[in-house]
Amino acid sequence: MKRFFCEKIEKGPLLLAGSEAHHLINVMRLLPGAQIELFDGKGKSAAAVIEKITKKTAHLQVDNLHIETARKAGRVIIVCSVAKGRRFEEFCSGAAQLGVDVICPAVFDRTVKMPKGARLLERLNTIVIGDCKQSGRNFLPKISEPAKY
Repeated sequence: MKRFFCEKIEKGPLLLAGSEAHHLINVMRLLPGAQIELFDGKGKSAAAVIEKITKKTAHLQVDNLHIETARKAGRVIIVCSVAKGRRFEEFCSGAAQLGVDVICPAVFDRTVKMPKGARLLERLNTIVIGDCKQSGRNFLPKISEPAKY
């Protein structure tokens, strides 16, 4: 079943918009009647059926809400220096797939120049959402602001 990220999941009708709707409509090319799974990154997931598709939105009917209240045993926190190129993005991707709870980027004296805060965190959050969709995780890892050491 295809998985999509949605910040607020409630039982009943739901409107999916933005990049997730674009992915559903234009990339996956799903049609009304198809069943999908939604997750919010905080432990809630639900089965949904596509009722109607417009150019930029998908109207869904949400059923079977499932809430995971506790994560698996233990918490995993990783502090890693920001690597150059796409290596740090690949690191975050692998960490999200493996179930890391918190990713803490570290900046040292010899760390390469990196994008400024909001842009970096936005990009990394997009990456970990995709990896959680793919790996079936219902909890997104928290990515903290880069810390200087």
